[in-house]
Amino acid sequence: MAEVAVRNAGRVAVVGVDSNDSSTAAATQALASAHADFPVAVDAHARVATQYLLSALPVTYFLNAQGRIVGAALGAQTVTSLQRWVERLERGS
Repeated sequence: MAEVAVRNAGRVAVVGVDSNDSSTAAATQALASAHADFPVAVDAHARVATQYLLSALPVTYFLNAQGRIVGAALGAQTVTSLQRWVERLERGS
């Protein structure tokens, strides 16, 4: 995720939601250890997880420029699979 965020800076926004921690410090530390530099929010009370009907983690949602969900990917993603989504979002598909 970190590599895709850097590679596509200014073209797409990457935002993390941490549903496993209750502290922003823990989430920030996890990102730092992965050399990631994108914003992350903590979902300590599972509000986002509930709203998006999450049943498994990790899950990646892809939103278009209008903020509508246009896709989801369950499980860990590779740089290649994430980059395909970036290209798809840019095409407006």
